[in-house]
Parts: sequence; structure tokens; C-alpha cells
Amino acid sequence: MEILAVMVAGVLVGATVFPARLKGLNEKLTLAATALLIFSMGVLLAGRDAFLEELGTVGWASVLFCLVPVAFSTIAVYGLTNLFLSDIARRPAGPRVAAAQD
Repeated sequence: MEILAVMVAGVLVGATVFPARLKGLNEKLTLAATALLIFSMGVLLAGRDAFLEELGTVGWASVLFCLVPVAFSTIAVYGLTNLFLSDIARRPAGPRVAAAQD
């Protein structure tokens, strides 16, 4: 939980307080910190005694934690697109689009 709090604080500081001229440096530091976080998580997992035995269970749990949000996000985007952008699909193509299709 502390990791998430630190990451949210970093995003807020980067978006509001951090000077725009140092944006490139901020992006590089963020990438390095994220890589270090992923590496540290891998080291912690690999350090477990029963890691190989737990890998099957952890793998399926990870697949579910990935696929369920992706499925619901896709459904939400599809529904919201149909709700708010359906009139755009019904509009006739403009002269530039018609010329490009010819």
C-alpha cells in the first residue's frame, strides 16, 4: 500500500509542482524507479522457498487479475462509445473523405 501512495504522490508532484523544463529528467527517473520496483518485486517472489510450487497458482491468479479488468474496460468503452459517439458514425462523410476514398 505504501508503494501505491508514493507513486500517487509522485504523479501529483510531477503534474503540479515539478517544473516543465525538467520534464525529460522526471520521465527518466520515473522509468528507472518503475524498473527498480518491478525488479524488486521479482527478487522478492523468487526468494520464496516454495516459489516454483506456487507458480501455477500465482500464474492463474495473475491471468484473472489481467483479463477481468481488460474485459470490463472493453465493455465500458464500447458502451460509452455507442452512447456518446453514435451520432458521429451516422454523419455523412465530408468532401475530403470522399475524395480520399476515390
